[in-house]
Amino acid sequence: MKFIVFDCFARFAHFKKPDTIKSPDSYLIPTRSSLTGMLGCMLGFSKKEFSKIWNPKNSKICVGINKELRKELFTFNYRMVKDNKGSYCGSTLARTQHVVTPNYRLYVSHNDVKTHDMLKTYVENNWSKYQTFLGISEHISRVRFIGEYEAIEKKEGKKVFIDSVIQHNNIKKIHVGDHNYYTSEYMPRVMNSKRESLEYAKYWFDRSGKSIQVDVNKYFNVEGNLVCEM
Repeated sequence: MKFIVFDCFARFAHFKKPDTIKSPDSYLIPTRSSLTGMLGCMLGFSKKEFSKIWNPKNSKICVGINKELRKELFTFNYRMVKDNKGSYCGSTLARTQHVVTPNYRLYVSHNDVKTHDMLKTYVENNWSKYQTFLGISEHISRVRFIGEYEAIEKKEGKKVFIDSVIQHNNIKKIHVGDHNYYTSEYMPRVMNSKRESLEYAKYWFDRSGKSIQVDVNKYFNVEGNLVCEM
């Protein structure tokens, strides 16, 4: 199995928590569904296609953290209109959370060789059919190709240092370190073409980007980096 490894970064990111409405909060890390949407934009798949093409049965996505994650509040001025002509009828202010200067390392593999090779070509040449972004269209993202590497699947890892986000169900035990900033997020994992959440999952990570020492059921060794599937 091969993984395409690349960095994805932007000035800001916003991954909206569905249980916040008027003043939306943001997850610190991208949901798996938002990453599949970004990959779909890059390769030019339609909204109905990408959720099926990049589902967990066909693909594997791991997310590492290159830079310490932090959030700030910004005030957005939302314009309200009456009709399609854009008749102005006032505005409203909303304070929203945004991740500042996010930088993630993505490890992506697809079972279909054609799709996998297509993604490698696009990332390597910095191509994109449509503009990619992190969470919302205002936060335009960029990618930097790192390489394509063979991955060795490992099982029953004990006291291994994982360099990525780890799904809670994959963890047997967390070995608490002195200098780790442990954080967990409960977020959508799989969505359908109607943007309905089909599956949720809880994830653990160090928001400063450090590795977490854990006992896990399954992980991958990608060129010396130990990562877990989202």
